Amino acid sequence: MANLIVEINRVNYVRVGFGEAEIRQEAFKALEQTFDENGNLLKEIRFTPDGEVEETTESVFENGRQTSTSIFDGTGELIMKTDNVYEGDRLLKQVKTYGYGSGEEIVHEEIVQMEYEDERLYREVVCDDEGERLQKEYGYDGRFCMEMKEYNEDGELTFHYHYTYDASGRLVQVVRDEVLAKDRRTFVYAYDEAGNRAKELVYNYKEELIAKKYIRFDEQKRILEEEVEDLDHYVKNVYEYDGDLLKKISVENKDSEVQSWTEMDYDEEQRLLNSAQYITDEVDPGKYRLLSEENRSYGTESSTGK
Repeated sequence: MANLIVEINRVNYVRVGFGEAEIRQEAFKALEQTFDENGNLLKEIRFTPDGEVEETTESVFENGRQTSTSIFDGTGELIMKTDNVYEGDRLLKQVKTYGYGSGEEIVHEEIVQMEYEDERLYREVVCDDEGERLQKEYGYDGRFCMEMKEYNEDGELTFHYHYTYDASGRLVQVVRDEVLAKDRRTFVYAYDEAGNRAKELVYNYKEELIAKKYIRFDEQKRILEEEVEDLDHYVKNVYEYDGDLLKKISVENKDSEVQSWTEMDYDEEQRLLNSAQYITDEVDPGKYRLLSEENRSYGTESSTGK
């Protein structure tokens, strides 16, 4: 079978002065991705505007499951590798290796062991050179996870999550106690008639509303509008479609004035081909200018690498 190769070339338009034409073009290959026949991302190479490799991620899949992920820096030296060990469909263990020298020298290795009870995950334990420590533990009521605790490297409880569900089994509230910081955040969720999560509210420890998000969907469960607001910022994202394809995303302020937008074009196979982002001009706020363009090209290679 042939792997799919996606190459993304990018052009940044960087303003370097106050004149209308004082914009520098910065063209480079930004990304190269390799997918298998099932759509799994096998390899991703990120490049800097200077054309140098910035970072490479490689993954291995077996029977539809991700069994290994390795991250390398620009020189090809290993930053981190994670190996996943399964028993049936259950993730039993993650072996995390931190190192350099393309894996020839290991700086640190830790194992995250998942422990199950009645087929449900209830503990995650980390084992390394310093011993064994609890990382996460879960509590259940019937089929629902009702709480989760996270611990730091010193064994101190850092976060304690409490979950609440409605009669349909949908998550409607998460309370996050930040134990060491002596703080609390409460997240409240509401759903529309079609079952889409349409509202998210965030409260602080004083139960004051500090952030909110409203989402409007169409009959196909696609996002049409998304409003996000906190104590300092407001943004509204508007999504436009042509048939099944997302063609434009506009960003508006609270007065419904367009601040920026992104346009997308597709090939005959409905794969994303080109995208362009426009912003409000830094010099003349009454105008817009092109900020960046991305072009995708598609090819294939043998899954054996030949």
